[in-house]
Amino acid sequence: MVSPLLCVAVWVTCVAGTGDSPTTVNGTRGQSVSLHPGIPVGPDVVELVWRRLSPRMKIVTYSNKISDYYGSEEYKRRITLHPGNFGLEIRDLQKSDSDVYEVSVTASTGAQTQNKMRLDVYERMGTVTRPWGQWVSLPAGITRGLDVSQVVWRRDGTTIAEYANGNIFYFGPEEYKRRITLHPGNFSLEIRDLQREDTGDYKVTVTLSRGGQIQMEMRLEVYEWMGTVTRPWGQWVSLPAGITRGLDVSQVVWRRDGTTIAEYANGNIFYFGPEEYTRRITLHPGNFSLEIRDLQREDTGDYKVTVTLSRGGQIQMEMRLEVYAGTGDSPTTVNGTRGQSVSLHPGIPVGLDVVELVWRRLSPRMKIVTYSNKISDYYGSEEYKRRITLHPGSFSLEIRDLRREDTGDYEILLTDRHPLLGSFLSL
Repeated sequence: MVSPLLCVAVWVTCVAGTGDSPTTVNGTRGQSVSLHPGIPVGPDVVELVWRRLSPRMKIVTYSNKISDYYGSEEYKRRITLHPGNFGLEIRDLQKSDSDVYEVSVTASTGAQTQNKMRLDVYERMGTVTRPWGQWVSLPAGITRGLDVSQVVWRRDGTTIAEYANGNIFYFGPEEYKRRITLHPGNFSLEIRDLQREDTGDYKVTVTLSRGGQIQMEMRLEVYEWMGTVTRPWGQWVSLPAGITRGLDVSQVVWRRDGTTIAEYANGNIFYFGPEEYTRRITLHPGNFSLEIRDLQREDTGDYKVTVTLSRGGQIQMEMRLEVYAGTGDSPTTVNGTRGQSVSLHPGIPVGLDVVELVWRRLSPRMKIVTYSNKISDYYGSEEYKRRITLHPGSFSLEIRDLRREDTGDYEILLTDRHPLLGSFLSL
């Protein structure tokens, strides 16, 4: 149902051999970055040199107000020295641009100043998505056989697992540490019983015994899987977005089988699809649930809602809607004999998480029995209540000592942890 994309970021880091660790500048493959000298640069500069340190090579020199570039023609087309601030701009970043860069500035007084910085170029490819309660294995992106001295996994900048000197350490609450495993074979990170709070940006840093590092990044999005919602043809359903009122929401997108069908953005609601279809759906701005009326067989599918919060972050839920025939204008008919008993069965899957149920007659419209918090309440005259029983195991409605006036249309509505389910029968 879900087609996850792996979000991978790769750095090859060369560490400066002396002095303090250089400042790190991050860039994205294919984009641009500017490296600034990081030292006071005034109009008295007479010479400036930018170099890469591995391999050591000149990139650009500035002297007598003239800039000279070095390297291949393709490389020279991608770099620009800006004489105003002497920043080095590198465009269309490549993985090979990852390196330690050095800038040397000579003033008219003869004084020289140097500074170093490290450029890390990474690739962002997408997001790993997994359902709540399931598991995921996040790869370290290295091949077996590499001589590794240390591996550190971080989530949103906080260390959660580490391998060092042949030992593995976990960090965080005990409940969290029981759910994660760092596998020493390939240094992947396994997370079990996924929770909403596991959503975040994950980064693994692999330090090789012979020097150098390999780094990867990926984003993990944990969404809630509701299961299957079953509704009869011709009826309606309300699919929840799984959020509480009061959240500051900037965007909501509903998709069916990967195709956008409704969207909320900047206070406006948009619908997509044929006119006949868009007339049957409503996105409610109060709780962002999606209502679908006059259900058709083609409404069956996998539904996903993505809620983007104004302060950042997303909430995602997925559910499957199954629309079945045999109801609507022509309800299922159950035959009974006067003076005997009959049982009306819901005719739809009933899960263990049912929290509320209502049986009612439609002509005249009246409640018969409700079920909530494992308690059944009956309605109508005392004589009528003595003739009916709700069986909580199957949620069927038994009617004894049948009367002519029991003939009519009956409806059951079930509320499980999220969706409303229903069935329609005629007696």
